[in-house]
Amino acid sequence: MKKYDSTELIIKNVINRSRKRNYDCVFFDFHDPKTQHFVSRALEKEKIPYEYFGGHEEAERKMLCLKEDDESIPGEFPIQLLRCESSKEFSHRDMLGVLMNIGIDRSVIGDILVDGKTAYLFIKESFEWHIMDQVERIGNERVQWTVESTEDVDLPQKQFQSIRAVVASLRLDNVVSKAGNFSRKESEQLIRKGLVKVNHIEVYKPSAAVKESDLLSIRGKGRYLLKEELGTTKKGNINILLKKYV
Repeated sequence: MKKYDSTELIIKNVINRSRKRNYDCVFFDFHDPKTQHFVSRALEKEKIPYEYFGGHEEAERKMLCLKEDDESIPGEFPIQLLRCESSKEFSHRDMLGVLMNIGIDRSVIGDILVDGKTAYLFIKESFEWHIMDQVERIGNERVQWTVESTEDVDLPQKQFQSIRAVVASLRLDNVVSKAGNFSRKESEQLIRKGLVKVNHIEVYKPSAAVKESDLLSIRGKGRYLLKEELGTTKKGNINILLKKYV
């Protein structure tokens, strides 16, 4: 019997549900960017209309909607926004940890945007009351929850550190080397071990080409946006601007 990984099982479930064709619009749980990539590819191959949305324009984790046709507009996505406030700063990991501890599955949690003592949590509708009732503290600090409208709130903006670098070409190993301050050999080893992702997908080939707007994730170092090319040097090398998420 064939064993499926989690992404394959999600795709199998989505395709099977789409073939019943007895819906105007059906919603699924939140998918991470890697799952979105493979689900989108499978749906497009089958010519199945769909839409992804995560509650805000820059969402990473998004909910899937299968539509009746390409022209139909899905109903309102069943996503609720919660605001959590504490008297002490906490992290994304802290928030995710308390949610896991009360039995909330990751698939019903969208983006968690943390800004110091405040966090904004996108959650599948109907789970908000369980969270507000069960999560009274993060660490030793009491927290206060409120339900927010996505249209009336200013969400925290991503913070970046700019890195300017010169590379011989836009090979993945060249850019990883500059982003993480690695030697070329170290960069190659990281890539071959599957510790580097481009747009959330593992890439194992050091010579793979990258381009503007690609998102690089380096295990243990962080995430880097290849913002733009800034022209070439007299020797023909390429000036690039990287933005490191902080």
